[in-house]
Amino acid sequence: MSPIYSYGIGFKSSFYSSTIETRFTSFICTNWFIFEEEILTQITMKKFLIILGVLMLLIIGTLVVIPMMFQAELQELAIKESNKSVDAEITLGDFDLSLIPNFPKLTLEITGIEVHGKNEFDGIPLCKMQSLTTTFDLGKLFNGEIAVSYTHLTLPTIYSV
Repeated sequence: MSPIYSYGIGFKSSFYSSTIETRFTSFICTNWFIFEEEILTQITMKKFLIILGVLMLLIIGTLVVIPMMFQAELQELAIKESNKSVDAEITLGDFDLSLIPNFPKLTLEITGIEVHGKNEFDGIPLCKMQSLTTTFDLGKLFNGEIAVSYTHLTLPTIYSV
């Protein structure tokens, strides 16, 4: 065995040198695996967050689009049924249907409501409202029942004859 000199510090045996190299290599390999696991964890977390974000966008998009799909049909039905049940002419302004404000419940807001009399009360305004807000239970609505859980009238004016 010949001594190995390293920069004047002293000498090391080849056995000692190979042990240091093995330990250093082992240290680097161990840390590389830890580093590789961290990278894999970060990549997995990024994928998870991307998938979660896409799902959240789909859910919010669904909550916005579904009421828009049925809005025109429900507006016609509301006008038809209200004119059929009351002996007066009812006009409705803007019609807004949404799931977002009270999520498990469906919120209906009608603005610009006017009720004008017919026959002997022709041309006489009976009622005016700035808006009517009603909240329905969505579960019962799918079963064919209408369960109103909240109603709010904004600036109602009722005329008596």
